[in-house]
Amino acid sequence: MPADLLLPFGEFVSKYNLEAAVPTIWITAQGIGYLPNVTTIYVMKYIGISTLESFSIGELTTALHDNSLLYESAQRVLGPDVLYNSTILDVERTDASVSIIVKTPTKLILVKAKKLVFAIQPKLENLGFLDLSPNETALFGQFISSQYLGSVIQNTGIPSNISLVAHSPDLPLNIPLPPNIYGIEPSGVANLSTAFYLSTGNLTQEEIEQNILADIKKLQIPGKVNTKPKFVAASVHQPFELRVSPEAIANGFYRDLYALQGQKSTFYISATFHAQDSSLIWRFTESLLPSIIASLE
Repeated sequence: MPADLLLPFGEFVSKYNLEAAVPTIWITAQGIGYLPNVTTIYVMKYIGISTLESFSIGELTTALHDNSLLYESAQRVLGPDVLYNSTILDVERTDASVSIIVKTPTKLILVKAKKLVFAIQPKLENLGFLDLSPNETALFGQFISSQYLGSVIQNTGIPSNISLVAHSPDLPLNIPLPPNIYGIEPSGVANLSTAFYLSTGNLTQEEIEQNILADIKKLQIPGKVNTKPKFVAASVHQPFELRVSPEAIANGFYRDLYALQGQKSTFYISATFHAQDSSLIWRFTESLLPSIIASLE
């Protein structure tokens, strides 16, 4: 790992005079944590080549601009094998097989498989159901993460042709300390705006929503704007952008993490194993399929 990529991003920016790019990076790499302190390699993975290319040549999306269509198509292929509103109660893995007990709204289901493809973010607090090995426990226990909320808000009182971005002129790189709102933008639908929020702590969704509403109220001029903003939809992504210390990276953390692939009949996919980029995660998964298939023989 080049030493520069293990620097805090604020130091990397100063070393290479990248200050002019920081506002774009900050508003694009949302949810990553307090940007000046984040290890540079994580910023580079988030703002990768495909993201940079999209700034100049555009992005590929569905004809109907609806990402959920991908998952609906997958559901049609998988049919009743998709278990909704379900909870994993227990997972037992060996080098030859996997057994999973799943609680659905109506019954318990025992799933038996030769291999397990695991897409849950591997933070220990999420994995009480899993028979973790000592290696998995040691590695997953090193992760830190963020909370990242996306929302749609009605009646902000902010004109539909204005985008607002939060800055803190008295802090390094003008970036606010978390918890903080990233900004408020028009959604393209009348009277609906989007707002995104970062926390590196453990706030409840209600606390985050109240903080966003308080920020909106600060923008309203008494006697001029008297709307009552309310949330139409909101979701907290947690844990988001799992990271480890630069010392752990230098000592081979990711070499050891990738070595878990195939152990105990388990293969791991997710942003944690590649990048916070849906298309790259799909590509990573596709590249892993030959190893999964070979392990079945």
